[in-house]
Amino acid sequence: MEWFERLADKYNLFACEQDMGITNANGDRLDEYIDIFLNHQAEDKWEWEELADLVFESANEIMLDGELSIEQTERIKLIVLEHKDKYPNQFKYWINFSNETDYPIKKLVKLGIVK
Repeated sequence: MEWFERLADKYNLFACEQDMGITNANGDRLDEYIDIFLNHQAEDKWEWEELADLVFESANEIMLDGELSIEQTERIKLIVLEHKDKYPNQFKYWINFSNETDYPIKKLVKLGIVK
């Protein structure tokens, strides 16, 4: 079984090898996705990349329409500050967006930039 199929089966997601985070983004499941990221035991490095994208995409959905809760914000900061080495490609992807209007989650992801 491929890594993306394993993630899909384990967490009730649509299986796809690329853009799994975008495909499965769901603001209503953000708390669940944060828990998944923080408790997951990856067997493949790409699992971290897609789980991070899943959290960021889902949070971005919420932020476009309103605000994250304080707890959600703090838990995403934890993912950014303490786990960013697990998802270097997604980290670069999110900080490189040109604007924070369409991608307000960028503000939180940028906290991981070490000056």
